[in-house]
Amino acid sequence: MAFWEGQAGAPSMLPNCPKGYEFSRDLHRDLIAPTACSCTCMAVNQMCDATLHIYGDLACGGECASASTGTCGPVSGCIGSQGSVSVEAATISGGSCTAKIAPLPDPTWKFNERLCESVDPGSCADPDQVCAPTPTAPYASQLCVTRLLLDGQTTPPACPAAYPVPYPVPYKALYGDYMDARGCSACSCGNVSGGSCTGNAVMSGGVDCSGGREFPIGTACKTFDLGPGGLRPSHVGNAYTVVPGTCSVASPPQPTGKAEPSGGVTVVCCQSAQ
Repeated sequence: MAFWEGQAGAPSMLPNCPKGYEFSRDLHRDLIAPTACSCTCMAVNQMCDATLHIYGDLACGGECASASTGTCGPVSGCIGSQGSVSVEAATISGGSCTAKIAPLPDPTWKFNERLCESVDPGSCADPDQVCAPTPTAPYASQLCVTRLLLDGQTTPPACPAAYPVPYPVPYKALYGDYMDARGCSACSCGNVSGGSCTGNAVMSGGVDCSGGREFPIGTACKTFDLGPGGLRPSHVGNAYTVVPGTCSVASPPQPTGKAEPSGGVTVVCCQSAQ
């Protein structure tokens, strides 16, 4: 066999078999499988609200109605299409914290190996010998032989005399694959803290809040004109954006399981360096 080893990388980085060799077999060693679990907690379902006051005059002097703008809802008591409004500061409430555990990265190998079988044996005077061309770079110039350990074997067999050098030195098993049983336990979160609201309160003269006039949160006093047609303030709602609060991690996740090499253990023995 011709043998090559290199730092693990993209499959395209594996070299083609040298001349006289085919049927590549790829192996690996030194599995890297991180087990550090991490969790983030995010605030969700918080609600914004602000009270909108409606006045029958143009100077916020005679209130005819007020209502929460947390959701679109009806308002009554105002009869004119013109007037003024003020909007209180917004409040944020409710919500909960949801946990999200970051997925563990896929295991990787520190080293990749490629073995290629000789297909150009030539001829030898001794019928007990096998001839093979010297592999060209980047393959090692020394020829190698391989053996697959049987199930239950943990100690590699001694290398034959003609191929005395185990690879790598000191010996490490070479594998074809891995099994990944890693995971993370559940993560719990604390309570929501903080948050804020941006956007506008909405006042409409129609059957809902669509097409209504918008007034920024915290407006002290602003006039409105709903236009001709006998419209009057009928619904209030909002066009708010929630700026979520923060959540702390109450109980971080813990790693479970592990990743292990699989696919059989291959032993590689090579000729001594010339």
